[in-house]
Amino acid sequence: MKAEGVGAPLRLGEGFDPESYYSAISAATAAAMAAGFDLEEAAAALEGFEGLGGRMKETKSDGFTVLDNSNSGLRASGVEAALDRAGGGGSVALIVGEEAETVCEGMDISALVEILSRRRREIDLLILVGVRLKPFAKSLSAGYAPDLDSGLAGAKAALKRGDSIISCVKCFR
Repeated sequence: MKAEGVGAPLRLGEGFDPESYYSAISAATAAAMAAGFDLEEAAAALEGFEGLGGRMKETKSDGFTVLDNSNSGLRASGVEAALDRAGGGGSVALIVGEEAETVCEGMDISALVEILSRRRREIDLLILVGVRLKPFAKSLSAGYAPDLDSGLAGAKAALKRGDSIISCVKCFR
């Protein structure tokens, strides 16, 4: 990390996308320095930070690699970013959609469907979540689940250990 031409080592944890936290880490560092801490102290306070669940966090669950990007602020661009980050062998399941269209500003369904159509060949199992996406299940060769938990359970039942699950459902957590 750098500030005012000075650098300090930043030792973050693993399993998350540091790019997703660039602005937050920069703001935290600026606030710490404005409060009188030096750059090394700010870096030490962030040591080992591993990100937050639902914010592009990668974990292992029941033998599956799960990339969790399900959160209230999810946008279609966040789904595409998760697809860009996924991979590593085995089949890939994407659980995508919204538990309620009133979460924050709502999902841009047309933008999401465009991304899913364009990148469908990269997804072995697609499960759509939410009533606004249900009408697209047939055209996208997708399954349907009423909520995130049902989608995750369906993906785990259909995949085998070692496969990957991408969770991108707009929801309160």
